[in-house]
Amino acid sequence: MFNFDNTKAIKDFANSQKGQNILNDIPKGKQKQIYTVGQKVNANGITNAIITESYMQNGYCYYVIEYKVNRKTFTSRERQQDLQLLA
Repeated sequence: MFNFDNTKAIKDFANSQKGQNILNDIPKGKQKQIYTVGQKVNANGITNAIITESYMQNGYCYYVIEYKVNRKTFTSRERQQDLQLLA
């Protein structure tokens, strides 16, 4: 069982300078999306995959790809830097 503390002390810490410094230390990127949904790509040993979704997280672009192995369909989440566009 999980307990999440939502007390005034926690809220005050989150709004304090020390709390803000912790949040500011989280790496943030400035990537721009270069692939679109429906394009065919290779990624980390996965060949002939299709991009089904893309989203941004902390300034980095991620893609959900779908691929088939022996008639089974799989999905995987990949970073933009790990994808290679198929011609």
